[in-house]
Amino acid sequence: MCDDPASMSVDELEKELCSLSARMAEATCAFLMAAGEFDRRRGWEPWECHDMASWLSWKCGISPVTAREQVRVATSLGSFALVRERFATGQLSYSQVRAITRVATAETEEQLVEMAGYMTAAQLETALRGYRRSSRASDELTEKRLTRMALSYSWDDDGNLVGRFCLPAEEGALFAAAIDAATSHGDVEAADREGAWNPPAAARADALMQLVSDGANTEASGSDDDRYLVTILVEEKTLQSDDDATDSDPGVCHVSDGPGLSAETARRLTCDGPTVTITEDSAGKVVGVGRRTRRPNRPLERALRHRDHHCQYPSCTRRGHLHGHHIHHWINGGLTNLDNMILLCHRHHRRLHEGGFKMERLSDGSLRFFNRNGVEVPAVPAPLPTAVRDSAESWSVTPYSCQWDGGRPDYPMIVDTLLQSDGLLAATAS
Repeated sequence: MCDDPASMSVDELEKELCSLSARMAEATCAFLMAAGEFDRRRGWEPWECHDMASWLSWKCGISPVTAREQVRVATSLGSFALVRERFATGQLSYSQVRAITRVATAETEEQLVEMAGYMTAAQLETALRGYRRSSRASDELTEKRLTRMALSYSWDDDGNLVGRFCLPAEEGALFAAAIDAATSHGDVEAADREGAWNPPAAARADALMQLVSDGANTEASGSDDDRYLVTILVEEKTLQSDDDATDSDPGVCHVSDGPGLSAETARRLTCDGPTVTITEDSAGKVVGVGRRTRRPNRPLERALRHRDHHCQYPSCTRRGHLHGHHIHHWINGGLTNLDNMILLCHRHHRRLHEGGFKMERLSDGSLRFFNRNGVEVPAVPAPLPTAVRDSAESWSVTPYSCQWDGGRPDYPMIVDTLLQSDGLLAATAS
């Protein structure tokens, strides 16, 4: 390879660009296969990253959107040997592989790979976009609409709230849109990594809780309106303890008329939530009720967001659904002020209180974070290593060459063929 493109002729530059493109495909395939294996082993988990995409963004300097898409492709590559083989030898570009893995099945993989050889990446994207729309429309024909409004719930034996609901079509669509808007692909993947038996359902449940929490924290509910007040009964000695009690008297800690909670869960819930202290005597008689306190007011919330911008855990840049965490818990004398609070996302706030990682504050006011193994999590990862390839090392790829003949692709025919392969459209007689 010549190091000085200015010394090359146009023909030489063209050949070099095509060759480099094939090599980029080979390297990208190797990178994604390694990323897929790292993800399978949950290598990102000890660093308390949300998921593999968060780790890629933090460690490899990749934008979150690109990282999420790369993780999706990396996961898909394990299921499609032909796509993987052509990608690794430079016969398919990353753009083509990205489009194919969005829709490929065992029945259509070979067709899609062959199709990619006769179309540009843009044409392939257009064809497969039409296929996705048609397949979704076909699926929607079998869906049933809910017409009766109802909601019921109860506590199960494990202390979980379970229930079911039924909404009219238009209200169900509004509900689904709100849940979908609050649920990202990364949330589903994170739930999968954390062992959820149904990752999409787990991610939607988390989104529902965020919507409920956001609604409960509006200006309207910031007054004395107790419609959103959840009562948790917990002894002061339990809240003040650094760890869950292990003696014969662990102390009272449970949802009113509901299941028990760990002390750490109670500390997390009282960390930034509006809290009313009700004092009882030994006979259970109420002897005093304090005012609702502890949650940062609007000016303090604005100051926190202006200062921190996003979750302060290293590697996390989430800006939505943030909690104001008391560094020194108010139950132990910590103040609800700017100096004693930082922003943490829902996940990292929960993990901090319930054993995922530790945090300490230094004398200069800076914070240090440690993962579950006691290893410090750097705010800025180490510089990326410089990639050096031996000039004598041979490449196993050949320049990509599109065999498109210049004509307009027959997109309806392509979509129909793929729908027939998937069994979503009956073949018609020629």
